[in-house]
Amino acid sequence: MQSAATAVAPPASNSAADQKPEPVFEPSVEPTITTSSDHAGDAGPAAPAPAPAPESSEPIVRPVDPAITKLINDCGGDSIVNAGPNETIFTAAMSALGFSVAQSGVTVHLGGSLSISSTPAQTKMAVKINVASISGLFSIFAGGEANKQAAQNSGTMTYTNVPFSALPQLGGEYPEWKGMVCSVPAASELLSQMGGRSTTVKFDPPLPTSVQPIAAQSRIETEIGSTKVFSNIKATVVKTDNPLLAGMSVVTGTVTITKVSPTATVKDDKGAIHTITADSAYQMTYDFKSPSVTFALGMTPSVTLYIKNSTHTTIANTVDTSAVGGSVVTFVGP
Repeated sequence: MQSAATAVAPPASNSAADQKPEPVFEPSVEPTITTSSDHAGDAGPAAPAPAPAPESSEPIVRPVDPAITKLINDCGGDSIVNAGPNETIFTAAMSALGFSVAQSGVTVHLGGSLSISSTPAQTKMAVKINVASISGLFSIFAGGEANKQAAQNSGTMTYTNVPFSALPQLGGEYPEWKGMVCSVPAASELLSQMGGRSTTVKFDPPLPTSVQPIAAQSRIETEIGSTKVFSNIKATVVKTDNPLLAGMSVVTGTVTITKVSPTATVKDDKGAIHTITADSAYQMTYDFKSPSVTFALGMTPSVTLYIKNSTHTTIANTVDTSAVGGSVVTFVGP
């Protein structure tokens, strides 16, 4: 099970206008010395060379383009844009609303957690699904299988991120990324360690992994609009022990981001209704050959992110693995 939510932290915004450019000094002018031999017919001694102009002690300050300042602020500010590669820019912890799976005369009640830690260089997500209780006539016999299935949907995903500074450059090489500056994080590689399996995949062009709540809502809407499609993404299987990927070296797929309602209601396994009220929400769908292959590569067929733009956080994350025999699970923040 995978969440598409990545590197999403409330930033501390600093304006680029507060930074003073490095002092720039005008070079001194090398004097031209005229000698009497250069003008044999001239009378009198040559004029003395002029003294070099003294260097100015005042730096030349050039104005900062207001458009650049606004863009930096819209993308999270200096603390995010200029963060070091291993500097943590976001952490999050979410809990799954209780859900259940009924089969063969028993009902398995499940819970779980989702944690995210991100730096400019890497994003790591950990998913844990656990069995809360089992009810039904044969519940005494179902515990082993239930725990096994929970373990198959638990694990970690580690993304190698494309640096912030390189995101605007992707548009020059890949049409889908034109105009994308900071609202959609991208990964060049994914290590999926789910359910005891390990798969490493490289992507060309990079894989869209989330919608970035660090960015201003206006920036997100400008870059994504109502729908954004990233097609012809080649996923190269570098290494895997998953039999579903046996014989596959390159799988081509598509990622689609669609703006959806920011309000949702979710009923947990005890019948309680939970209302999610966000400022914006986006559904991300991943399609690489088939739902089962997509999931084996480490991607979830459908993920919906609920974003509170005013606090630059993802407040809920709905993961849908029903296409591969799983469940619809909603993780919510504190």
